[in-house]
Amino acid sequence: MKHYLYLLCALAVMSCETVSDIEIGVTSNKLDLRGELNSDSVIQVALLSTRITTDNLIDPYRLKSEAEVSLFRDGEFVETLVRKARTYEGEFETYYLSSSGLKPETGSMYSVEISASGFESIRAETVVPAQVNVTDIEFLRQQTPITNGYYGHPVTIWFEDDPDVENFFIVETYLKSIYEERRDNGDGNIEIYQEINDYKTEIAPRTYYGKGIGDDNPFEFEIYFSDAQLDGGSVKRFDFFIRTYEDGLDPFLGKDEISDDSYTYTTKMYVRLKHITKEHFEYKRTALAQMNKIEDPFAEPVLIRSNVEGGFGIFSVYTSADSKEISD
Repeated sequence: MKHYLYLLCALAVMSCETVSDIEIGVTSNKLDLRGELNSDSVIQVALLSTRITTDNLIDPYRLKSEAEVSLFRDGEFVETLVRKARTYEGEFETYYLSSSGLKPETGSMYSVEISASGFESIRAETVVPAQVNVTDIEFLRQQTPITNGYYGHPVTIWFEDDPDVENFFIVETYLKSIYEERRDNGDGNIEIYQEINDYKTEIAPRTYYGKGIGDDNPFEFEIYFSDAQLDGGSVKRFDFFIRTYEDGLDPFLGKDEISDDSYTYTTKMYVRLKHITKEHFEYKRTALAQMNKIEDPFAEPVLIRSNVEGGFGIFSVYTSADSKEISD
């Protein structure tokens, strides 16, 4: 699937004191910080060993050296993060976790200073953005042909926003399925077995409608956007499609299936809006642009934006609005 990024602001490179370009050309291995933090979760970051290849592409490897990761809040030392290991999506990785269970606080500035044997030390900082509030959602059970066999249901969300500051967001939708089965345990009592799963669903910005974009699939699991050109003052609106097919999305929205009174299967759709930092937005924008470059050998090299001094990657925190159920 080709990767797309929806930008409502100008695509010119933005200037920011904490964001820099990752250099073009072959480099030695540097520390690569993967720290896309959630304000609702305990602080943790992952580290890789990464170099730039002759094709100007990022080439990451598992970091074998043990690192020292110091965490600061508003310029004051807080703690040294503890090294952990796990298997994520089939890959072994090491990460560094707050042993005190610290979670990022809105409005605070967090920074990390990291050193590891054989590598240049790195540093990064970020300020936690304000919480965002979704005020309303409109869903139309109206299947709309977008382009070349792709269909979508229109969705509009309204959210509170500071009109005097440019803000950056991610919107995503997911399907929550709840399976409940009534089981006779043999002594006349009924036990309830429950299984709950979440699945991200594909979405596309409304601007793709009628654009004639050829055979490209306009859908992704996340849309990144800026509020710079959205209508409204302190309340903004954003329009997008949830992907569906010729037979519609109806079976996935609030339907119950009951068989012989033994089980219930319920599905509901939710939307989630995340408030992200400018450096997070720039990192994702340029990283996805580089991924698209792989498919075009004649494209100009893409500079990946990073707020990590001395290395690669991203250190940022996002806040999320409470998930809202989509219904009609």
